[in-house]
Amino acid sequence: MHKNTMEINNILTIEIEGLCKTIIHYTNDEFVRSYAEQLLELEFPKDTDRIKLLIDRLFDWYEDEIDRIVKSEYIHNKKTHLKSYNLITEAKELLAESGTVSMMH
Repeated sequence: MHKNTMEINNILTIEIEGLCKTIIHYTNDEFVRSYAEQLLELEFPKDTDRIKLLIDRLFDWYEDEIDRIVKSEYIHNKKTHLKSYNLITEAKELLAESGTVSMMH
């Protein structure tokens, strides 16, 4: 198994539930909640295309929200959000790299 594949598999099996629950608990946006809920149901590598799409959408949402989250005096779990943001960023990068690697083989 390729190193990137192992790393993305670890994120999607170990970290994804906490990441998705952090997002679901925070947002009232039904689309974003749906993306997080769908991501919990998918299997890697079988559902890689849908996983990439949902990760991209959640990444875009976090890109728009992370500054507001960090600066808000009402949000107390900032470290959890930063961890989730970093994990989704890492997953996005690893999926992009693994897509490039698999196309080369």
